[in-house]
Amino acid sequence: MFLIATTLLVFSACEKDYSFRGDSNAITLATDTLSYDTLYTGTLAATGSLLVYNTSGEDLTIDRIYLGKGSESAFKICVNGRNTNELTDIRLQRKDSLYVFLNVFPPKTDEPQPYLLEDEIVVTHGTNRWQCVVMAYGQNTIPLTGKISSDMQLSDNMPYMVSGTCIVDSSATLTASPGTRILFSDNARLDVYGALKMVGSRDKHVVVKSCNIDYYYGDIPGQWGPITFMPGSKESIIEYAEIANATYAVVADSTSQLTIRNTIICDASRGAILAYGAKLDVANTLLYNCGGALIAAYGGETSVTHSTLSNYFRWNARKQASVYLSAAAQYPELKQFTLTNSIVVGNAANELDLASGDASNILISNCLINLGKKFVTDGDARFVDLINENDASFIDRETFDFHLDSASVAIDRGDKKYAATSPLDFDGNSRLDDANPDLGAFEYTIIQKK
Repeated sequence: MFLIATTLLVFSACEKDYSFRGDSNAITLATDTLSYDTLYTGTLAATGSLLVYNTSGEDLTIDRIYLGKGSESAFKICVNGRNTNELTDIRLQRKDSLYVFLNVFPPKTDEPQPYLLEDEIVVTHGTNRWQCVVMAYGQNTIPLTGKISSDMQLSDNMPYMVSGTCIVDSSATLTASPGTRILFSDNARLDVYGALKMVGSRDKHVVVKSCNIDYYYGDIPGQWGPITFMPGSKESIIEYAEIANATYAVVADSTSQLTIRNTIICDASRGAILAYGAKLDVANTLLYNCGGALIAAYGGETSVTHSTLSNYFRWNARKQASVYLSAAAQYPELKQFTLTNSIVVGNAANELDLASGDASNILISNCLINLGKKFVTDGDARFVDLINENDASFIDRETFDFHLDSASVAIDRGDKKYAATSPLDFDGNSRLDDANPDLGAFEYTIIQKK
């Protein structure tokens, strides 16, 4: 039972067997090559495993399992809980198998580009020898931690590694250029008391994510975060960025001012954007698959236009609607909330929650939004020209292609006055060339369909 459970948990099992030449038919390796994606310095990556089989009807003792480069190797093998370069006299029962786990410790070098790491796992039994080549790429990183007390410019030369709590002081501006990669170690966060100018380009996004690239852990939500704009922080912007795998991805605390445009935020365990009494402007942005609200506004001023919100979070049961508003007395005053020319869909019964308090200062206009069957909008001036629908007809939601299909009811349902501030969609296509703009972050085009 232990072997069965282990097999279910380890991701590299059950590949086609390759029998190596030799006098003995007893030992077989599951594969002759293990290769992995880029691994970052300063981190330990548990990258996978090799299965060693005893195909005979008798128990045997493997003489040695070792790494070809020995103590000079960037890799470590782990068998039966022992993490080392070499093991001897390993017992393997008849018709049984053994996992050889592989860890990688990329060494720090002066090379800005990814560099190749190579070795081989060698298994010997008597005069017979089997080997499995192991390959990975290492990538140097620049540490980003502690307090940033003066203006700092990040470039796309090498990734930056945030560990612990990194603070942008009230007198400083942290600027990220197009192509910048910002990696967060476990539970790391960025607190902004000054300003953050995270501005990529259409062709070179700023990428913000966990440093884990492991098959199992790489896409898990909740590994780091959040990026918090503290009370009194200066006006900040996030544009052409991709932010993934956080707890909350972005938190805008009271009196902070934040613009988010042409950005993708996904796979956050608690929510994508949390605004608490802040001034928040979101446009041309894609938010999807988070464990709480995609936008939660507790008071303040929030404007969302031409954005696509799709929430089919799969890791656990989601308890918040995709759009959550609260004007309760214990929170800052809800001065204004507008949601226009946008799409809000998901697997909740209703993706809009006006939680409590006076929500009179809201306007939701020209949107495709899942309001369920009980939400009443007739005669309510806060709700204008809505499509109460949960199917926007995306090209392929399962592969995260949120462009509109030609049959989508969201085509030409926007209002041009709301498109005036975002005349180009996420891809740079004009919204003003036909009768009316489409809803969401992506304008339907004939070229796209072809």
